[in-house]
Amino acid sequence: PSSLAEQAVTFMETDRARLARAIAKQIQVTVPRYQSVDVDALAGNINTVLASVRPLVLQNDSARLGRVVEDIARLRIASGFGVSEFLASALCVLPVTRRFLVMRAGSISEGLEMYELIEAVVLPFMGKVASVFLDTSFDATDPESFSSERFLSMLSENGRTPFPPMQISLVEDDDENTVTPPMGKRQPKRTP
Repeated sequence: PSSLAEQAVTFMETDRARLARAIAKQIQVTVPRYQSVDVDALAGNINTVLASVRPLVLQNDSARLGRVVEDIARLRIASGFGVSEFLASALCVLPVTRRFLVMRAGSISEGLEMYELIEAVVLPFMGKVASVFLDTSFDATDPESFSSERFLSMLSENGRTPFPPMQISLVEDDDENTVTPPMGKRQPKRTP
């Protein structure tokens, strides 16, 4: 693992409660059903998730995070949440994490590099979780129909992530004189 990945995880661990609360608020804005969940309880769940990120990011080990996600999924399903609501809430984690890392890094480019190292591992994990949820075909109204063993066995092989970090494609503009910043506005490239 790179020192930037280690630094990113350390930033996330150091200010985990604040990051968890920001993610919880984003989830409540993005997925209205989560407004019925106490923000402190939701942030507590997210805090537990964030505490399990180190092994995934630095050793490609999904076992701990897989168990945490399974426990939270069971809790949400028992509370009447649908799979789509649970998965939509997971999509709120990365954008908030990106901003968090960019704000704490020495520079925007360093923050984005840190984020990309996290994203390259967490995004495929999220994709795998989504496909496992869809493949388990459980009755969302009956939490007992959710099989922990099946979920965890489909999620990982011997407790390890069954895929390497993925490469995120770079989108290059055809017009060499412009860049597209995150806000979507086109601006002329700066000349050094």
